[in-house]
Amino acid sequence: MFQLMAHDRREVRSTCIVSAIIGLLACGLSSQHAVGLMVNHREIPVFATTGDGGSVSYLLVDFGGATPAGDSYLFAYYYDIGTPAKTGLDLINDLSFSTPLDVELQNFGFGEFVAGLGIENVITDMPQFSADGRYWEYWLGSHSASAGGTVIWASSQIGISDRILTNGSIDGWYASRGGVKPRFPGADLNGDGRVDGSDVVIVFGDWGPNESVANLNNDLIVDGADLGILYSAWTGDAGAQTASVPEPIWGGVPALLWFVCCRRAVAGRR
Repeated sequence: MFQLMAHDRREVRSTCIVSAIIGLLACGLSSQHAVGLMVNHREIPVFATTGDGGSVSYLLVDFGGATPAGDSYLFAYYYDIGTPAKTGLDLINDLSFSTPLDVELQNFGFGEFVAGLGIENVITDMPQFSADGRYWEYWLGSHSASAGGTVIWASSQIGISDRILTNGSIDGWYASRGGVKPRFPGADLNGDGRVDGSDVVIVFGDWGPNESVANLNNDLIVDGADLGILYSAWTGDAGAQTASVPEPIWGGVPALLWFVCCRRAVAGRR
């Protein structure tokens, strides 16, 4: 009986080991779709993924132009390159089918037009061009992994139906009056893939009650809280291998000067 019990224990132990190995392999296979996108030595988290295959393309949707301003969301789309080729329309349709991405398309005969984008139960932006001049502008990102993930944006001259996806390609959307590049999630306010002095300039330029992209915490006012979020995500120069946070004294000087000037102005009116 003891020998039988020992044998049973060995069998159970072997079964557990095999199950653990299978579980680890399954986790490894499923987690391959959760890898973020490296941009200027910073890993940008992927909000949601869909599809399967050996190639991946990305969709970046920036709600910074909404009222009030919203966040950016990065999606990953996996597929196999073949015939027919995958297009920007496939990218946005498949993501909207199986992720929280909401899409409103309109067909004008010459192709599909993105009239609205949203994140389910979070935010929706359907700009009215006739009322405020805003529209969802389509951007194509050129990603260079060899340079630490440098991304160069260009306003698309083709529609999503004619856009052929390639491995690593990035499609971006931002609703404005034109010319505003989409930002990656975080405090990258100008969409250049890093958080540095140029983003600080935007914060101080929009300081006060404002619904701009600098309103990082979406409280409808650009202030020290947004500046703190920016500094917590600081990456500095694109050539830096690791993120570095500037000394607080330098970052605090503009805010301190602004505070002193305001106090003097208020005192002068008393």
